[in-house]
Amino acid sequence: MRALLAPFVLILSCLASAGPAGPWLRDDGAVFVSFGQNLALSEGARLPVHYDPFLYAEWGMTERLTLSLNLYSGDAGNEHAAEFFAIAPLALPGDRGVASLSFGAALREIDGTGQQHLVGGGLAWGKGFDQGWIAIEARLMSRLDAPRTEGKLDLTAGRHFNDGWSGMVQLQAGTGHAGDAYAKIAPTAIWHATERFDMTFGLVQGLTGDKGTGLTLGGWLRF
Repeated sequence: MRALLAPFVLILSCLASAGPAGPWLRDDGAVFVSFGQNLALSEGARLPVHYDPFLYAEWGMTERLTLSLNLYSGDAGNEHAAEFFAIAPLALPGDRGVASLSFGAALREIDGTGQQHLVGGGLAWGKGFDQGWIAIEARLMSRLDAPRTEGKLDLTAGRHFNDGWSGMVQLQAGTGHAGDAYAKIAPTAIWHATERFDMTFGLVQGLTGDKGTGLTLGGWLRF
């Protein structure tokens, strides 16, 4: 697994909160790519904040089905994973926002313990406004090789300031592969560099563990 992820980690290092998937599906044939990592850490920062490089992509297979791929490294560089998900819309009555369901599988390698296989699903809801958006995404993953279930919850609020800049704050919480709970908050500035490319700058602050801080840099691409 590490050999599989190494080229992507190298790409991220040369280029440098993720554009969260949320409930909004991609248009038919559209592609979205998000990448980034923490470039600088406070002294002693390891868990839940470390360098944490990632590459995330979505493809609109049809108007009602989006496929996603998430490659990332975590747990202070000891965890390497690939996640594959299918995302479908969930109908809501009236003007109550947008919702989606997701189902997928993950392959994960933990240093010293070998590979783990997981399956799971998620539920997301969001609502857009003239000057911003809010979104909630929850996911549960179950290991196939052990009676263990992991969960995560992401809360996001964003605001558009002008044609060139937006900002968002994301609160992330959940349980790790060892069963430990984590929480962190990530305020991010978004520069709309071109019609197809946004650059993100921000920080992530651990609320649990060693409560470390990381400075982040990333980008969003749309095709």
